[in-house]
Amino acid sequence: MRFALNTLMWAWDPFEEVLDHAAALGVEALDLGALPGCGHLRLPVPEGFAESAIGRLAGTGRVVAVTADHPGLGASDGEAQEAGVAYTLEALRVAGQLGAPVVGTSLGSVGEGRSWPDAAVRATESLRELFRRHSGEVRLALEVHVNDVCNSLEKASHFIAAVNDPRLGVAFDTSLLFHNHIGLDEAFGRLSERLYHVHLRGATRETYFAVPGRDEVDFPGFFRRLRDAGYSAALSLELYEVRERYGISTAEALREAIPYLLGLQAP
Repeated sequence: MRFALNTLMWAWDPFEEVLDHAAALGVEALDLGALPGCGHLRLPVPEGFAESAIGRLAGTGRVVAVTADHPGLGASDGEAQEAGVAYTLEALRVAGQLGAPVVGTSLGSVGEGRSWPDAAVRATESLRELFRRHSGEVRLALEVHVNDVCNSLEKASHFIAAVNDPRLGVAFDTSLLFHNHIGLDEAFGRLSERLYHVHLRGATRETYFAVPGRDEVDFPGFFRRLRDAGYSAALSLELYEVRERYGISTAEALREAIPYLLGLQAP
């Protein structure tokens, strides 16, 4: 398992500073944030990308994942749906160029006035079209999110079966599993064979934005199940709004969380 930092923790910092932040914390591997409207990996990538700070990471092994959620994948509007497909295809292409084996995504909310079956049909159409046009080996990992078209293990299993492509799997986010009251036995028992990515974040009964070690997530149990499942891909640490919640900087929170999580990663 490769420990990485999700760059969305520093969404508005220049990317060169993000590299400095990671180096100061002793972690080289990165999960690049590429959300529409923010993040460091702008899609489609601009001219001169190969010479940019991110482009120069191609072939170094430092980029282990790309996070590229797009709400259009489940949209009822045809233009928004195509935009979601095109955006995710570009994320998969660029991830392959950078050497990242997986792109993490969510499908977006069902939307007011819509039923889940309608949103699920559109999301399935998008995913099928995406894999019809995606010729590479980079995998796509659906996150079981909150207020999302994919917000349960049953729904994740539905999309995996409906799309029927081995490159589609899931991402487990420790905070969202906790928030959605999904037990570890159930999660790993149902979907461990399609577990392609992991987000590490703390949660309590009040929030799913907590620092690991200051929370209620069963991280020791989670790591035991990862080892039992033979998971060998990336572990991406995410932290948000720690100054607002704890009165400490992101760097201070990471200096707490990283040793705690690395200590649990060892058998």
